[in-house]
Amino acid sequence: MSLTALQILSSDKNPIPISHTQYLSLLNEGQIESATVTGKEFSGKLFQSDSLLNNMTNKFEYHNSFITTFPYEISNSDVKLWNDNNITITANEPSFGFFDYLIQFSPWILIIFLSIYINSFLPIFLFLIPKFFATLYIVWGLTQHMGLKEDTKDYRHSTRSVRLNSIFSFIYWKMEHHIEHHMFPTVPSYNLSKLHALIKNQMPPAKKGLWGAYKEILPAIFIQAKNPNYKISLSVPK
Repeated sequence: MSLTALQILSSDKNPIPISHTQYLSLLNEGQIESATVTGKEFSGKLFQSDSLLNNMTNKFEYHNSFITTFPYEISNSDVKLWNDNNITITANEPSFGFFDYLIQFSPWILIIFLSIYINSFLPIFLFLIPKFFATLYIVWGLTQHMGLKEDTKDYRHSTRSVRLNSIFSFIYWKMEHHIEHHMFPTVPSYNLSKLHALIKNQMPPAKKGLWGAYKEILPAIFIQAKNPNYKISLSVPK
């Protein structure tokens, strides 16, 4: 098919946006000469201009370059296809501008402004501060069951309660009273301390702080590495 002067000029325009399906057709037909890959974005150049369906205008246009976005993360199988089709690939790292970072941190900024507007630190305490304690949540959470029995209905043998300071206890929603939480799951977290005071004589002693719990957990981990059937034996009131 011969090209008109207008069609030849159109091939010099910016890459035309096409669908991923159309990209696959070009790939299978061996029409792609080279491409630049940035994240999920694939900007390709054809050996010669062809009639491509513009994904934005839904009209066919003659172009020798196109751009498409993968609906999934590009994998090794895609790279293998490009190599099999002798496509020259240039990989670029995605660049992040000021507005990208602004969008990323906009929820934090909005929460801070909301706190200022309503003259209260509550939004910050509820939505921002807990994010900084994600690692501590893991450290606290590991104390709940690690090293204890798993095949028992008596939660006093499968669960561990720990005594935390008032700040950590508040952040952890009183979940350090974990035996009590399992035995009476409908009790709200803010009442777990009261529940603990009522039934503590029927419970194994709560471990004193994180060190008190991990002093029991760490040796058990090494023993279980050699003997998977080993479980920590607790002193439970009858």
